[in-house]
Amino acid sequence: DLDLDAGDLGGSVVWNPASDESQLEEYFVYLSPDAAGGEPGRSILAAGLPPGSDEANITVDLSASASSVASLDRDLDAGQFGGEVTWIGASSEDKVLDYLVYLADSSDGTGSRSLLGTVVKDTLTGTYTLPVVEDKHLNGAVAYTHALVYARSSLAEQSTPVPVALSDSASSVSAVLFQDLDLDELQLGGTVAWTAPADVTYVDGYKVYLAEDSVGSGRSAIGSIVATGTNSQPLAPNTALDNFTQVLVYTQSSLAEQSTPVSVSADDVAATAYDLNFTDLDLDANDVGGILRWSEPLDTTGVAHYKAYLSPSDFASRSLLPGGTLSVGETSIDVASDTILQSFFLVYTSSSLTEQSTPADLAVSDSSASVSDVGFLDLDLDAQELGGNVTWTGPNATSLVSHVAVYLATDASGASKSQVGGSVPMDDELLLMSPDTAKTHMGTYTHAVVYTASTLAEQTTPSATALSDSSASASSVLFPDLDLDAMELGGYVSWMPPATDSDKAQDYLVYLATNDAGS
Repeated sequence: DLDLDAGDLGGSVVWNPASDESQLEEYFVYLSPDAAGGEPGRSILAAGLPPGSDEANITVDLSASASSVASLDRDLDAGQFGGEVTWIGASSEDKVLDYLVYLADSSDGTGSRSLLGTVVKDTLTGTYTLPVVEDKHLNGAVAYTHALVYARSSLAEQSTPVPVALSDSASSVSAVLFQDLDLDELQLGGTVAWTAPADVTYVDGYKVYLAEDSVGSGRSAIGSIVATGTNSQPLAPNTALDNFTQVLVYTQSSLAEQSTPVSVSADDVAATAYDLNFTDLDLDANDVGGILRWSEPLDTTGVAHYKAYLSPSDFASRSLLPGGTLSVGETSIDVASDTILQSFFLVYTSSSLTEQSTPADLAVSDSSASVSDVGFLDLDLDAQELGGNVTWTGPNATSLVSHVAVYLATDASGASKSQVGGSVPMDDELLLMSPDTAKTHMGTYTHAVVYTASTLAEQTTPSATALSDSSASASSVLFPDLDLDAMELGGYVSWMPPATDSDKAQDYLVYLATNDAGS
């Protein structure tokens, strides 16, 4: 019996033909309730078999069915099956060649079915497993509800299977979140977060991708697999947006990654300061100072603070300005006078993740406004005393100059300087130094130095002229008294003109005094 269904028969009846068939016309084969084959009760199976026949194919009976059929769905997509079907072989497998496993829409196989696979008889173990690849759809044109296991002999597969109802495992994440904290245009960075499935029995981990659409076209992995129990994956800053529009999260079982992910839009956040402006109020060449200002991005949602730098032209060795980290809402920074000139001001937005890589920039324009042609003619004719006009020519650009200051100093760079008079309006271009101004105080003054000043600060590098101390004193003063009365004087006072700087002496003044110092 090669029909493996209980109560059904199938196989071949064989016999040795009659030794003498000379009078024989045909053979008949019957099923009978007894060996005698008497009427009634017998049923014909084959008739009209010619002489020489020794076999008839008929339906006969054998029971050889699998048992303990089970299915395990490790495909984590709803409406899809993948994993394994297991069973124990028939108690007697003598006539069993193999087992066939189907998906079916009924438990008895009378409806639609789809072959999952075939497993050859294993006489050593008697236990069987059919691996089923992922993505077997259960809810397509046919709604499959069962897996059916059929034993098959060399004649046919049995007609009555052993079923198992399918339990569809569906384990997808939910509430996927992504906020782009890379503030550069066309770049992404941040953390992808999600809520784990309610049932993680078969979930080994999660895989996260950037993709061109919600079904995973052109996808690119974000990191490696995330272990169950962790519900987030970092996305490194400066990740190129390219054509990506979605962030996808897949669950992963021991069988495969699910085929239907959960997605969230990969919205690119670009937040860059704009309208940078700066007027250099440090009037020295190669130094800058003033107020750097900018406008905030239209959307500051992801902005934690701003960072302001000075940088050479390649942006490589930028230097953070003192106090250069500012909160959202602050849109200016004071740049101290005497800050060394570099090519650009840079303002970066920074999120909780990182500072943007492409800043707003402003080329620095260096203001330089120094006087020239400084001069001084000492008209105080006493040695070691000064007096007269300090003169100069104003700078070409005067709009940033608030006033001019004049000092005496011990060198041309303004060392040990002492101011002469007060601030001088820009247009005056001279300052009268009072006579009897001492040439020595904190050292011997050698130069008159002139500084321009802005509303921010006085320049640190002056224009200078060397001092020449005029000394023009008469000598050999004589007075013979020709008035012969006591306590009365009369006669001529005579002297020798100054040996030096006599050209600066306009006239002579003669006094009577109580001592030789002129008191």
